[in-house]
Amino acid sequence: MSRKVTIELDQFTVHELEDIFKVQGLTPEQAFQLFVAATISTGRLPFRIEKPTERLKAALASTDYAEYNNAKEGLKALLG
Repeated sequence: MSRKVTIELDQFTVHELEDIFKVQGLTPEQAFQLFVAATISTGRLPFRIEKPTERLKAALASTDYAEYNNAKEGLKALLG
């Protein structure tokens, strides 16, 4: 017996996924079936999800940062 599963994604996300899957020779349906098979065979998600450390949370919340107009400016500031 089969059961249909439907997910809603914004149009940009759908196009991005389709482009990635196309390079791999997959349809979105085939990619999802691979995801499901990998999840079931390993008993977990087929990728790692990490909780951010306290240090990372603090860094993300920090207002102590600098902005640069391009990579050259950023590298100059880093390297002196």
